[in-house]
Amino acid sequence: RVLVAARDQMTVERTANVNILLALVRTADLGMDARKPLNAAQIDEMARWRARSESLAPATARAEAVRLAKRVLALTTELEDNQSRTAELIQGTLPVGAFFVIHFAGQPDLAGSEFWFLPAGAPPRTGGGEAVTGSFGHVGVFELRDRAEDARATQFSD
Repeated sequence: RVLVAARDQMTVERTANVNILLALVRTADLGMDARKPLNAAQIDEMARWRARSESLAPATARAEAVRLAKRVLALTTELEDNQSRTAELIQGTLPVGAFFVIHFAGQPDLAGSEFWFLPAGAPPRTGGGEAVTGSFGHVGVFELRDRAEDARATQFSD
């Protein structure tokens, strides 16, 4: 659970930094083509930029772009480390069982949830066919199913 929470937090921070960096590159003339989303090579290039002899506004924008690019690269590395540690945790176990241990520890009310038996993308249903709006709702069900799939994919990616 610690690794899952850390991954979620790092993913949010990385996405925010990439979006801020893209907005900065699009508004300041820094010599980078940002008509499309930034790719890894562009971010890596920006992280290596050095200070130039230029006026205050472009110099400030360039320094901030370098800072953001370096942070995005650091978060990318941290996310890769997180993924490998998560894979180590579930190595040699059944994927869903490992996910159960990682995610549901301390949440016994969700442990017996019928979401395990649902087709992908379907919210849980009552006996009468109505969608269940329980403590975690169908959005929570989608998130749980996605995490279970992540655990399954990690297990079989080696």
